[in-house]
Amino acid sequence: MLEGSWINRFKGGKQDLVCLSPGNLSTLETEKDLRQAEAFGEKAFKTFCNDRVASDLPTVKFPDKITNLNVKTCGDLSEKMKVQRGTNKEG
Repeated sequence: MLEGSWINRFKGGKQDLVCLSPGNLSTLETEKDLRQAEAFGEKAFKTFCNDRVASDLPTVKFPDKITNLNVKTCGDLSEKMKVQRGTNKEG
């Protein structure tokens, strides 16, 4: 009955990645980033350790800023609305 509108994760074959809260399908870029997020984090951790901790003369000081990975997530799929203060208009 619900086979056409619901996703069955136990069914074989490739299925699209879906953001649960709004029910939107993810884009190819978002799906790729989410599937590789763990690998991105491991690479960033190894770089952090090599540059700041493991070497005798670190190339980067330990408390310096860590760069953001900018991984696309399901939160990037929804529209951002900005409401102007003092008006009833969305901008």
